[in-house]
Amino acid sequence: MRKTTGDHLKDKGLEDQIHGVAPQKSIDMTSYAGTDIPAEWDIVGVTGDILMVEYVDTDGEHEEIVRNGIIIPKAMQHKVWRVGQIMKAGPGASEQAVEGSFIMFPNDKGIPLSKFGGKNYIFINEERIFAFVEPKK
Repeated sequence: MRKTTGDHLKDKGLEDQIHGVAPQKSIDMTSYAGTDIPAEWDIVGVTGDILMVEYVDTDGEHEEIVRNGIIIPKAMQHKVWRVGQIMKAGPGASEQAVEGSFIMFPNDKGIPLSKFGGKNYIFINEERIFAFVEPKK
């Protein structure tokens, strides 16, 4: 059986590298889920490859997730793809992750902020997003 590049890296104990390039390490924010951000401070920037994203796929009133005009039941929301707009991007983010861009990501990724400044945001590592998207015309 022919060995792949990945097999050779595993043999050398370098399985975390693909084609000789180590993946970028992100900040692990999972322990902060459900915590409140101090309301008396403004967020002026984010670090690393962190993106501050505003959800754009809600009904606007009750902040329910909406697809094709239908509200997604709460029991199904953990498996839903979300769409958001990048409001702030850390200095470690790629050139493609610019403020104003729309992204798609799984609903169970990132750390949501509830009603920060009257809007719902999420902090998410760039590596957890799956696509840059645009609304269909």
